[in-house]
Amino acid sequence: MNAARPVELFATADDAWLWTIASLRARYEGHQRQPDGPPRPCEPDDVVNELDRLYRQKRITMTHVAMLRVWGENGRAPDMKVLGERNAARAWHEAMDVLEQALQVRGIVQPPPPVAHPGVHDTDQRERAAVRMARVDAMPQPLRSLVREHGLTVIDAFLQVGVSNTRHIRHILAAVKRGGIETGTRAENAR
Repeated sequence: MNAARPVELFATADDAWLWTIASLRARYEGHQRQPDGPPRPCEPDDVVNELDRLYRQKRITMTHVAMLRVWGENGRAPDMKVLGERNAARAWHEAMDVLEQALQVRGIVQPPPPVAHPGVHDTDQRERAAVRMARVDAMPQPLRSLVREHGLTVIDAFLQVGVSNTRHIRHILAAVKRGGIETGTRAENAR
């Protein structure tokens, strides 16, 4: 009697995506089973559907989708160290950051390692991640774009003080960033 092997979550969204492409290729070529390896918590279509949902919500772009398809078919992620692959690598990593969070919430990719907080349980962290993801999903696309660029904590700080106009947020963020590198700043004048 064969005991069922335990399901193994993917370590990263990269792993999930490359497995998805390999599984879809095997299906297209007429193979009945998925690539060798441990049983997985999903079907390849689940990952594709999640990517489609993120695209429809404008959390990723067609450029991201194209990079994922091309490099997934190559069986590897583009390499930031290779000059001709830098733009593709940037798009790949942007898409993977968004996809990884979504796949973690769906129980397909391992959640990030827990931060040591006394009395906080893993389920609490997953619930908080799901709530944060739902908050981001409910935001208008321009705000979601800012969250992708600067993080929810930063954009939340603006929203908490009543600044919700994305042009104003971008302006303030750009001014703060410039302020740290302008010539004639206090630190430079103090020398």
